[in-house]
Amino acid sequence: MSTSFDALSENKVLAGLGRWLNQQRWVFPALLGLTALNALLLFEFKVSEGGDDSSYIMRAFDLVRQGTYPTYQGPAYPFFLAPWVALLGIHIPVLKLTSYLSILGFSWITYRSLRHRLPLVPLFFTLALCALSPVLLYFASQTYSEAFYMIVQAGFLALAIRYLVEAERISWKQSLLLALAFWLLANTRTIGYAALPVLWLHLGLHRRWADLGKTTASIVGILIAWEGLKRLIWGADELQFASQGKTHLQKNAYDASEGNEDLMGLVQRAWENMEGYLSKHFLHFIGFQKPEDMTENVLVGLLVVLLLVGVGIYAFRKNKPLYFLSLYTTALLAGNFLGVHANWDQVRLVIPYFPYIALIVLSGGWLLSVHTSMKWAAPVLTGLSTLSLLLVVGTLNQSIQANGPEFRAGIAGDPLTGYTPDWYNYVRMTEYAAAEVPDSVGIACRKAGISFIYGQRKFKGITRIPYTAADSLEARHPHWVVVRTPDVGRWMKVMELTQEDRVALASGRPKPNTIRATEGEFFEILRLPASAPDSLKDEANVWTDVSDFVGMFDEGFVVEPDRLVDDLRKDRVRYLIEASLRVDPNRVTDRTVNTITRYLYYIQLKYPNTFRQIHAIGTSEPAYLLELDYAAIDRLRALGR
Repeated sequence: MSTSFDALSENKVLAGLGRWLNQQRWVFPALLGLTALNALLLFEFKVSEGGDDSSYIMRAFDLVRQGTYPTYQGPAYPFFLAPWVALLGIHIPVLKLTSYLSILGFSWITYRSLRHRLPLVPLFFTLALCALSPVLLYFASQTYSEAFYMIVQAGFLALAIRYLVEAERISWKQSLLLALAFWLLANTRTIGYAALPVLWLHLGLHRRWADLGKTTASIVGILIAWEGLKRLIWGADELQFASQGKTHLQKNAYDASEGNEDLMGLVQRAWENMEGYLSKHFLHFIGFQKPEDMTENVLVGLLVVLLLVGVGIYAFRKNKPLYFLSLYTTALLAGNFLGVHANWDQVRLVIPYFPYIALIVLSGGWLLSVHTSMKWAAPVLTGLSTLSLLLVVGTLNQSIQANGPEFRAGIAGDPLTGYTPDWYNYVRMTEYAAAEVPDSVGIACRKAGISFIYGQRKFKGITRIPYTAADSLEARHPHWVVVRTPDVGRWMKVMELTQEDRVALASGRPKPNTIRATEGEFFEILRLPASAPDSLKDEANVWTDVSDFVGMFDEGFVVEPDRLVDDLRKDRVRYLIEASLRVDPNRVTDRTVNTITRYLYYIQLKYPNTFRQIHAIGTSEPAYLLELDYAAIDRLRALGR
């Protein structure tokens, strides 16, 4: 340890604390034990309601049982889970324990790689924060990729600091080892690819052109070799970031028809993400804002950014590892803020960087106290750190108490205790449907990943309604008429139309001074054999241009019931689970996640009485198993009118 890191001659207390931490080898094991204990007390046996954690397990299962290469999200984590799935099947507690061990591994690698490179007092404050913060410890019992990414990231940074930051040159063997670590980072989470420009910038700033070429060649070589191996073994030819990249560039992650963001849109997105993640979520992590307080403060976010950049610039000549950590953290945060949609607002997207933010700021203050006239910086930041730990302990105690019943029930073998009634009924219905419906018949639901975990079989997930663009509909046939739903029968008779000519439904929120309609009122789009007669065009409440009609609505949409039916039939779906999943997870309101309900409603508008209830679970916030009667639909189609 360089004595300049911790020898604050102007502050005997902090200088003495630094020397004491350097001498006492038991302190870190005690912190690691505290991390293990608190993570255990916060351990959750159920899968989360988010669904992505279940998706990782499902991809690992498909990899093991079907040899399907895991796509869309980073494949490395499903590969990591695959051996456990192969040995034990879908054993949730065991799979969650891998995240538990990953968090401990992250702390161990961080300590071992930085204890001789950064001031010990800030390092131990940061590790203590990680041992106490329920925001971070939550991920020690989740099968999201965050915990695994954190241990991979810690390993990558350890190698980068050792081989690129501190060494004067890198050997081919070292560059290949670093390239493998980079591959693992980027294939765990796509944002890991942003680490490559960080390496380039660092080597360019230090004019190490030979090392830049060697490192780039090693990384490109590893990536090309993996792509070749992937295609040879699994036949997978899509680049990992291709499908995700398309989603991230869209204005609406769930609707590609809205197009891609322009430059100003990306800047606006980054600003909103910075404001939310670096104020609200970061303050939750360090305890200065209560978990239930969702207030955002742009000044706090800007202050964090300025501190990261400022410490990086100052540490460039004073402490190379600190400068590199700041460069890496700033770049990866910027990549996240540009890439993720502001309305996602999930702390898991940035939690791997929060410990580094705290460490960078505290270490920067320490360096200022050692090397400048700002002798107050380290004592002030140490005082704030102590206050942060005290606040976090209070939140931790509340979280442990709240998790107590769920933890005890999980130990006793009941993993569903922690679910609210809406999710409890949904999961039980999933188990019932999986047991009662033959494997040859498909079941559709809102959360296919969660249903897969508890039903131990594949479900068809319906996460959005497949709307149709108006111009796409018009391109298939030149002649259409849009009428109010109550008038459909009369106009079908007048125009001698068949059931198959009832093609689509349209609705939305009427724009002012355009159309007299209530919000949510449906209009039916009928296909005509020829151009509408002039007498029809003169009728009130009749429109012959679909695009113009939809243009009279804000958030107007067109849906084809037959398309919905055919999508279900294609996947052999005969049963659907309709549940009362809350929009606000913390309270019961009249708003629920109604994707399945709307999906069925659109079909019912054209084909009434074609669903029947098979089973119900729960009286409050119930879940239902419904059967779709294809024979009834086919009979209605055959009737013609």
